[in-house]
Amino acid sequence: KSKGSWEINKAYQEIRKAFQQEKHMPTKIGLKGGAFIELAFISPQVGARYQDLMDAVGERIGWAVKVRPSSNQEMISQKARELTPDEWALRGAPKIYPDRIVGPVIERPSEEDREKWAAEFLELTGFVIDWEGQKGTT
Repeated sequence: KSKGSWEINKAYQEIRKAFQQEKHMPTKIGLKGGAFIELAFISPQVGARYQDLMDAVGERIGWAVKVRPSSNQEMISQKARELTPDEWALRGAPKIYPDRIVGPVIERPSEEDREKWAAEFLELTGFVIDWEGQKGTT
């Protein structure tokens, strides 16, 4: 916090306003140790895309604005379930690793389909995804 920094609720409002037109909104906004404002996104990889915006709004409101360093695994899993086409037959929960996710499927998709859906997943979550077929079908 620097001299002349905005009242915290007003600062939160300004941050929300700054993100209104963006593809990704912070899922949580919170004050950390009275020192800076932390924004949680689906993943820190997604949050990093907005560093310039966070720096600009932080300058305006007088607070440092940083990205939470952890991912929301439940939201990432949910996106994997939503994005996996029904005909691939997702079986069980997707496995989440630090930088990627693996969706176990019964019917492994074509390379072209995997690339298309993986690009969309990367855009939404900041994570690389692959779909593993059952043994003998990969």
